Amino acid sequence: MKKNLSSKTTKIVNEDLQKIETLLRDKSASQQSNFVPKGVKQGGVSKGYLAIEKSSNDTFLLKEFFRSEASAIKHSTNMLCCVNSKKLQQAQIDMRDAIQQFIVSDMYQLLLYDRAPKEELVVPDQSNQDLLYLRSKFLKNTATLSEFSGLKGKTHINPNSQELKNLEGFEKVIASCHVLGDLDYHAANVMVQDGKFIAKVDHGRSCMQFYTGFANMVDLTNEKFERTCNYNSAIQAGNLSFSVKKYHDSLSQMLTQLDENQIDNIVEQKVAKLKEAGFDPTCLTVLVRFDGNKFTSTSIDSYSSLAKFYQDNLKQNLQNMQEIVEATAIICKFSNVSSKFMQGGWLKSFADATEKNPILYAHNNNIEIDNLSVLEWVIENKYKIKHSIGYVTHLAWKKQWQKGSNNKWQEITQCVLKQKKNIVESNAAYYIIKSNSEKVAALMQKSQNMLKKESKSSSEEISDDKLPSMPTIKNTNKSRGI
Repeated sequence: MKKNLSSKTTKIVNEDLQKIETLLRDKSASQQSNFVPKGVKQGGVSKGYLAIEKSSNDTFLLKEFFRSEASAIKHSTNMLCCVNSKKLQQAQIDMRDAIQQFIVSDMYQLLLYDRAPKEELVVPDQSNQDLLYLRSKFLKNTATLSEFSGLKGKTHINPNSQELKNLEGFEKVIASCHVLGDLDYHAANVMVQDGKFIAKVDHGRSCMQFYTGFANMVDLTNEKFERTCNYNSAIQAGNLSFSVKKYHDSLSQMLTQLDENQIDNIVEQKVAKLKEAGFDPTCLTVLVRFDGNKFTSTSIDSYSSLAKFYQDNLKQNLQNMQEIVEATAIICKFSNVSSKFMQGGWLKSFADATEKNPILYAHNNNIEIDNLSVLEWVIENKYKIKHSIGYVTHLAWKKQWQKGSNNKWQEITQCVLKQKKNIVESNAAYYIIKSNSEKVAALMQKSQNMLKKESKSSSEEISDDKLPSMPTIKNTNKSRGI
């Protein structure tokens, strides 16, 4: 009995040690020699290959990128010293995408748990010293959302696929992409695991598309759903769900999971790892936009400017996401709308609407909130409409992890400049009453104008010059004398 118990205990201990070893290995940079090539990378434009890790027998995708701008130029220059501009541009894009994927990978793990791959750096062997690799651990038993819907080698889905109906986690994946500024959630980067659960891979276009607020988010998301992914068509067909409640709940939870200090610390640690691996960010060009306009570019000149660029944008977006949480919370309370609207139609409806504030949208479309008229609801809840009029800057103290002179991580406190939206509030009830009064006044004016026209028309009909001429009656009787 004791022997059996001892054997079981030993087995449990060994399993725990193996888990710890795997966890540490997944969190550490590795050598290229620790991987055996398995095949070429499928899809996309970046270079890389599939490989098996010798110690675990797990499958990884290794994406290659250059250590520096100088290395990229070197490998884009031919024997006549002419730079192939197209080749150089792709090399620069690969560098940027790899850095962004590496920086946000731990954040995706935090927000999606095991529905996003573990990512780490791989240091090359002697023959590839100008390169670095980013390794992504394969998620087991997965297919792309496109393949799951019946298509092959596509970035969109078949909207008529009935298989899409039972999927779980689509709203959560889209919410994570919104939080982390990922614009590349097409159907080849969204995965289906175990035939049921939605996962997200390939985060290279993260930290590029952020949002100024709810209106901006629905416009850009609807455009993506409509034009490139076929998600809207599947939603309209009743095969794919994008529940406003599940999206709201996911987004709300994520804003409690990820805060500004975590963003600062994760980015600092990732940049430190890049530095340790020999990556030089000088002259790296990064892109970002907070609206649907053109991307703004920034040229990085140091490790600190690289970290600051991603920290500032991610933290600003985190603030802006709060407005989206508040807006979707109200939409979740809409009473007299169809289930089709709540399960995904809401996105296109708001994108097509001129007025995207949920309260004013409900008022304009005679939608009740919590079974009350909009006016009753805003009065009962003392609701105020918020308007952003730019940003205010203030000083704040923050705790941050940095490597000290002894090359060990230590927590320090720094004074930093922070930006916050300058919000002005207005009374929603007053706005609605005023709007109703203006509508009534407009209707009354229209009615009066119509009455005037009718009155004028009636006058014209009975005026002498408009009456038909009377026929002349001839006198046929002859006058007689007496």
